[in-house]
Amino acid sequence: MCDLPRMPGTRVFNNDKTTGSDHCTVDEPCGLGDGDCDPNNHATCRGFLKCKANVGSHFGFSNNNVDVCVHPDFY
Repeated sequence: MCDLPRMPGTRVFNNDKTTGSDHCTVDEPCGLGDGDCDPNNHATCRGFLKCKANVGSHFGFSNNNVDVCVHPDFY
């Protein structure tokens, strides 16, 4: 599986890409490839992006349990 490119201006919840908990919020949604979002609330991701559960290692996170904002086609 290939990694999706990060959108310009997006942030990652932790620069060393270790684990965290619900870093993305409705008030501060995450961009493409960012996490940790809430897979039960896609509004924690920007725009049309969806929160995909347990794909962190595909996006450079050290823990696969991190939920990441992805393009709907990846969802």
